[in-house]
Amino acid sequence: MLLALPYELQILVIENLNAYEIFCLQLTCKNLRNVIENSGRSIWRSCLDRYCTRNNLFKPSFSNLTTVSDFKRAATASLRFARAHRKAAASGDNQEISQRRTRLKFPRDELPQIERNINEVYLVPGGRFLFTFNESAFYIWDIMDAPQSTLVHKQAVQGIEYVAYTNLVANERIHLLYEIDSTWPAGYTPNVPDDGVWDTVTTSEFLELRLDGQEWDSKHHGRFTLIHPEDCSADAFSHIDDKVLMLIDGVTVAWSYVSNRYTAWKLGGNVTKPTEIFSNSEYAMYITNEGVYGVRFPEFEPILNGYVVLGKATATIPPVFSFHHDAVYDLDPTSDLIPIHAFGPDVCLPVDGDHPFIYDVRQKASKAEASIELAKRIAELELPPHIVESIQEYIANGYQFPQPEVQPLTYTDHIARQIEEQYVSSIATGNFTVSRIGSSNSTGPYSFPSSQPENAMQVHRYRFSFNPADPTKSTLERVSSQTAVTRGYPTNPGDVLFANYHEKCDGSTVTLWRESLWDERDEVNRKTALLLSMSEVPVGPLPAEKGKGTSEYNGNEVVLGELQLVPLLDLHLEGYQITPDGPYPGDCMVDAASARAVVLWTNDEQVAHVDVIDIE
Repeated sequence: MLLALPYELQILVIENLNAYEIFCLQLTCKNLRNVIENSGRSIWRSCLDRYCTRNNLFKPSFSNLTTVSDFKRAATASLRFARAHRKAAASGDNQEISQRRTRLKFPRDELPQIERNINEVYLVPGGRFLFTFNESAFYIWDIMDAPQSTLVHKQAVQGIEYVAYTNLVANERIHLLYEIDSTWPAGYTPNVPDDGVWDTVTTSEFLELRLDGQEWDSKHHGRFTLIHPEDCSADAFSHIDDKVLMLIDGVTVAWSYVSNRYTAWKLGGNVTKPTEIFSNSEYAMYITNEGVYGVRFPEFEPILNGYVVLGKATATIPPVFSFHHDAVYDLDPTSDLIPIHAFGPDVCLPVDGDHPFIYDVRQKASKAEASIELAKRIAELELPPHIVESIQEYIANGYQFPQPEVQPLTYTDHIARQIEEQYVSSIATGNFTVSRIGSSNSTGPYSFPSSQPENAMQVHRYRFSFNPADPTKSTLERVSSQTAVTRGYPTNPGDVLFANYHEKCDGSTVTLWRESLWDERDEVNRKTALLLSMSEVPVGPLPAEKGKGTSEYNGNEVVLGELQLVPLLDLHLEGYQITPDGPYPGDCMVDAASARAVVLWTNDEQVAHVDVIDIE
């Protein structure tokens, strides 16, 4: 049917396909393959343009591309990333994802200052531009030809304490919110506290950058000074229209940088303290232990004397709408037992009703929930009686096998013990593919992987569909629950395995995890890894995935299974000696839609360098 259309219409149709669909179309017949090859530049350029929009990539990152192969390679980065992730996950040997790693070289005239003063990095979605921050300035580098770098913008800033928030808006504007070193504002005298908690001052600046041709344009949107108790700080941020929202110890502060006005409130009702905030033009929305809650923005008022005092008498606003999780979670930011916060890729994008809001809740695995799923697995697998008996004994003993001998295990003995126990423990906990196994050149003492629920973490994914016509008719559904297993003996997975963030990648989400632990039998060497997980963003009905089961909760199907963790950088496997003095990976980012990552290395002497990792 497509070949029956005029040639120009054939091109228009093909230009609206994604990269995978174009590849499939090329395989259908020789005529269509010729059409695509003859108009390849137009087709792949259009494909890349839509790819940038779909994944919120910085479009100027690709302004230098000219050839068909350039456009094609950029538009297929997510396919390369997904293929590399699948291959690494399927190998079962826990090798790092296929990659090319280079150490970034800075220009000689900037090298001494840059090398010693990088505190944070930000890889702009698109993979070409890298921000580096120090106490007095930030730099923008073109790293298209890594390891070579070109300084394209430098901007002095008064004492950057840390970068609180970065976001790319409409494929062309970069927003930065950072805190600067500040003193008490003129006219304010700190009070002697009655409760022993002194006040402190936090000053934030909001900046917008865009690339106009070859020049970077920087627009300073304002400065906001907040006086608050020193025992709390901003836990979460959101941005909508001209408003920056900060969540500080349960208090929401909204600042309009256009009118220089503000408002502050607490979420009312019988709910726990919020841990995440997102918004649209009319509502601020929260994630709490219990679920999602929304309130209307109250009236804004002028900022007098150039600062705001976060008072104890902040108004309490009851939620206009609320939707509950399937269970009450423990997301207390003060807890050190689990990773704090729910998190997602869209907290700084408007929740407008056109697309669902996806977020993950990370929670220590529940024995009760694990036992329910265990009964299903035993029935489905039709296990022989002696295996069922071994599983029951394993569970009765507190999901534990006998502790290893005090003396160190040789690598051979360690593997023999692991093979013997792995089958029973993997069935008991649902982890049919136990990852995180030591490399073949490991010797001496080693903390072998644990599949106990005490050492496992559940990642629950929720889909919030906002109804702008009537928010009370919005929906909140749990769409997947996956289990991640840590290695080593620590019983609190949140102390070992935690996620930096996750982002969209052409219909999937990619999460960057950091695993960091001390071996109980090795007090010097630190085992550190950066890990990647990749999963589909469920925006519609959920078919059961191969190798995974489904379970029904509140009438909704929930995908169950193991969270496949693939090493991006595993220092233990590579033989690095990580000590308390460093070097160790600091700030790190992955941009899956450009198949690129950056890792900032530092040590106690503040000497830093940056590795660029291209996924192949």
